[in-house]
Amino acid sequence: MNDLFGHTRGPSGEQLKKEALDLHERKYGDYITWARQQAIEWLAARPEGTTISANDIWATWPPPAEINPGAIGAIFRNAAFIRCGFTPATRPSAHSRYLGVYQLRKREDFYDR
Repeated sequence: MNDLFGHTRGPSGEQLKKEALDLHERKYGDYITWARQQAIEWLAARPEGTTISANDIWATWPPPAEINPGAIGAIFRNAAFIRCGFTPATRPSAHSRYLGVYQLRKREDFYDR
């Protein structure tokens, strides 16, 4: 597809993000599955409304050195989580970019779909 100036447009930012997270899930699936389960259990053991972000993952269940830092976002790409806000990243290498903040989806929400 061409833009207003006749330049060919590539994939959207959303498409590129999806492709990157798909790649991370294939490449680092064992860690992502394990960390996702840790996050779900951690939230389930706390009062409803407790939140979690990649900051918490890095502080509590940091990935092994061989894991690409971008793979952390794939942990929350699951129906158990619902994004409820944003927070600045606390790791200096993340340059204070905004991260999603998530809550555990309520059980009844699974049945309303």
